[in-house]
Amino acid sequence: MLLAAMTNFYYEHREDGKGHLESVRRTNAAGFKHIDFDMCAMVQNDGNELCRDDWHKTVFEIKNEAEKLGVRFPQAHLPFPPHYSVWNSSNLLEQETSEHFRAMLERSIEIAGILGVKWGVVHPVQEHVSIELDFESDIAYNHEFYDYFFDLALKNNIGLAFENMFDTPKRRRFGVTSHELIRLVESFKSDKTAICWDFGHGTRTFDNQIPHIEKVAKYLRATHVHDTIGLADLHTLPYLGTTEWARIMPVLGKIAYSGAFCFEVHRIERIPEPLRDKAVALVHELGSYMISLSET
Repeated sequence: MLLAAMTNFYYEHREDGKGHLESVRRTNAAGFKHIDFDMCAMVQNDGNELCRDDWHKTVFEIKNEAEKLGVRFPQAHLPFPPHYSVWNSSNLLEQETSEHFRAMLERSIEIAGILGVKWGVVHPVQEHVSIELDFESDIAYNHEFYDYFFDLALKNNIGLAFENMFDTPKRRRFGVTSHELIRLVESFKSDKTAICWDFGHGTRTFDNQIPHIEKVAKYLRATHVHDTIGLADLHTLPYLGTTEWARIMPVLGKIAYSGAFCFEVHRIERIPEPLRDKAVALVHELGSYMISLSET
């Protein structure tokens, strides 16, 4: 396994257009040689440096720095649609915000290609207008939505990894179970589609997520590592929630998972700046310990 972390420990706090670069540098300084280049903020924040006209210059600056540091990007979290992840409206594709999302998703794939990313993590989408909670309709709508971006990903030499979702108190969502994810991946008939398993989402959804991890093993190429309690999506450090890591880690060893074991921890950003580097170094130490559990 490749111990990895997302760039989101630092970049959201910079206003000078160097947030991603600084995050790569400081995340690497904490011990991480493998980094998930998180691009979700491209649709959450129009002022993001990757949304600007000079984004090419920024990305090549990051690429050159990563090469100097010996940093690799095995996976990247691509922007996810704020509406489509839960429901679809036939009008949304015509709205300005949706046009912005599609433009930024297209750009993020090009960025991932420049940085040598192997797997771009995306969220499954869900049909809601013509027929709700219909498996085949959901599969078809994912192709309607992602086929163009999948072809673009292939041109940029990256694959798409679909992430497991979670149900909400008011809505059943597509892409939650191992069965749904496997069928979705297999429908593309390509080894360039895969699965990203989010352990926090698994904790929210299942009393025991291990059988689902085992079922997706054949297609598992990326992970999101974080913890949570109950139905909250806390994205906190492992062992601060209820995820049974002592049982999960040996399973990753059993299935010979060799991709990134990647921290998607948001709460680190709330730690005061003078302590942030020490906190990220602790995350690296914690990750090293967890990976050792998979080897026993």
